[in-house]
Amino acid sequence: PDWNSDRTSILIKPGVYMGQFIVPPSKTNLTMLGSGAEHTILSYALTVHDPIPPNVPIGLNGYGFVALGDGFQAADLTFRQLAGDHGQAIALRVDADRVVLSHCRMEGWQDTVRLERGRHYLRDCRIEGRVDYLYGGAAAVFEECELHTKNDGYVTAASTPAEQKTGYVFLRCRVTGTQPARVYLGRPWRPHAHVAWIDCEMDESVRPEGWDNWRNPQNEQTVRYEEFGSRGPGATADRRVAWSRQLTEVEAGRYRPDELLRGEDGWSPQADWETLRRAREGSQRAQ
Repeated sequence: PDWNSDRTSILIKPGVYMGQFIVPPSKTNLTMLGSGAEHTILSYALTVHDPIPPNVPIGLNGYGFVALGDGFQAADLTFRQLAGDHGQAIALRVDADRVVLSHCRMEGWQDTVRLERGRHYLRDCRIEGRVDYLYGGAAAVFEECELHTKNDGYVTAASTPAEQKTGYVFLRCRVTGTQPARVYLGRPWRPHAHVAWIDCEMDESVRPEGWDNWRNPQNEQTVRYEEFGSRGPGATADRRVAWSRQLTEVEAGRYRPDELLRGEDGWSPQADWETLRRAREGSQRAQ
C-alpha cells in the first residue's frame, strides 16, 4: 500500500535479478529481505552515459536500485553494477529518510552508492568500488562495515550541506584494497564535506596523507575530515594532511548512531536495526 505507516516485508528468493528496481516515494516503511547477500543479487549493467532504455524515469539512468520511500530497510542482499570501470554507474541510490541496511553488499566501480538525503544506518555491510564509491549529502553512520577499493581511487565524496552537522561517520569499520591499489579516505564533492573514521582498521592501500582536496585548496578551509583510533598499516596519523583533524577521546565518544541520527523526531536507528535483525532471523527460519 501507498504511504503505509505499518511495515511491509518482501522476502526475495535466491537468484540473480537483472534490471532497474525503483521503490517510489509512496512506498514507505518497506523491508526487503534476501536469502543472503551471496545468494540474492540485484544487478544492473548501464552507466549514466549509456543510451536511456525505455521506461527509465528521467534522471535515473545508470542507477541500478533506487530507494525513494522513507523508512526503507534491506538485509541479506547484493546490489551489483556490472557496467565495469567505464564511468559513473550506481549500484544503489537512496534518497529517503530513516533508512537501515544490514548484511548487504554494494558492488561497482565509480559512484557505487549514492546516499543523497535523510538519515541512514548501515551495519555489517560491504561496499566496493574505485572512484568516489560512496557519495552524497546524507547523514549516514556505518558500523562494522568494510570499504574495499579495487584500484587507485577515493572511498568517499561527501557533499554534506553547510548547515548539516553529520556527514559520513564510520565506526569500527575496515578499509581494504586489492593490491597494489592506493586510496584516499575521501575528497569533497561539496566544500563542507564531513567524514569521520572512528576506531577503524586500515590496510596498506590507504595513502599516508589520507585526504584529497579535489584540486581546490579552498576546500581545505571548510571540510571536516576527522579520525580517531585508526590502526593498521594505513593508519598514519602523523602523516595526514594538516587540514584534517585527529579527534580527542572525548570528541570521538560523542559519535554514537542514536546521537548522530536522532533528528527532531527522535529516531533511533539502533532500535530499527534491532527490528530488522529479528526480521532477518524470522526469514532465515522460514527458508
